[in-house]
Amino acid sequence: MTKILQQKKAKQVKNFYNNINFPGAYTINALLDYGYPIENKFLAFIEKHIKNCDLILDAGCGTGLTTNLFALRNRSSHFVGIDFSSSINYAKTFAAKNSIDNVEFEKQDIIKYNTQNKFDVVVCQGVLHHIPDVSNAVENIVQLLNHDGKIIIGLYHPMGKILKKITKINYKSKILYQDQENHPYETTWTKSKIMEQFKNFNIVDQYPKSFVGLRSLLDSKNGGLCMYVLEK
Repeated sequence: MTKILQQKKAKQVKNFYNNINFPGAYTINALLDYGYPIENKFLAFIEKHIKNCDLILDAGCGTGLTTNLFALRNRSSHFVGIDFSSSINYAKTFAAKNSIDNVEFEKQDIIKYNTQNKFDVVVCQGVLHHIPDVSNAVENIVQLLNHDGKIIIGLYHPMGKILKKITKINYKSKILYQDQENHPYETTWTKSKIMEQFKNFNIVDQYPKSFVGLRSLLDSKNGGLCMYVLEK
């Protein structure tokens, strides 16, 4: 893909998220109702790997649903959420309104984000497969990491996407429908593609652990999303 086409696609993606404000609005009661242990398999996977970590970046946090959720549940950790869309305004307002003081939000592009901080964990869930200039995004994420830190990424698996196309899905919200059915740009990732982008890293954990494509069908509302933990 040429640089001009990358820029054009990136602008379309940004406009898309400015319009839909993914993943949408939520309430403090909704976050508190997630329970202990958390039932959502993807969120439980992330939480397992951020436990007892000091500084965590949520890169591409949208309206901050998961960032605020984890901040509420892990008060001894500090969270930073970034997003390039107007969705970040909801995240900021929600945290301030509900006195979630161990989180901060910034309107930043993952590719350009620069800070003196080095993070123990960078979470990038359902984001990289929507970035045309993904190599520069990956490079910056790696730069933001502590020398012994870890990266948690959620990416569409090719088989999951194939199975989603032949499955009738009853989306629970219009925003989720838009994200899954009308997105202007998306890619799928195999393990080999992950390793090509994240050089010098190893996959140390993943969900689902086996039969990735088939298991992803169970979570087809997430487009065949698979989670990976990367460490050097």
